[in-house]
Amino acid sequence: IVTDEPKKVADRIIAEMSRGATILHGEGAFTHQKTAVLMVAITITEIGHLRAIVSDVSPNCFVVTVPARNIFGRGFMPVEEK
Repeated sequence: IVTDEPKKVADRIIAEMSRGATILHGEGAFTHQKTAVLMVAITITEIGHLRAIVSDVSPNCFVVTVPARNIFGRGFMPVEEK
């Protein structure tokens, strides 16, 4: 999620989805403007909820979804296991 409102988007994701987010600091290749990129691991069934949050908080953001074959590590559990 490329957004001007990383803290607001992340706070909503944490509060409403019980998911974490990593804020990466980026720069537009064309504009050279500083920007934030949020990386969030969710299940496929959570995409609609994420879309609603992002659209509400940061309607001009840019979102890319990429399917992951595996997600593992400290802190991530599929919703069914929470």
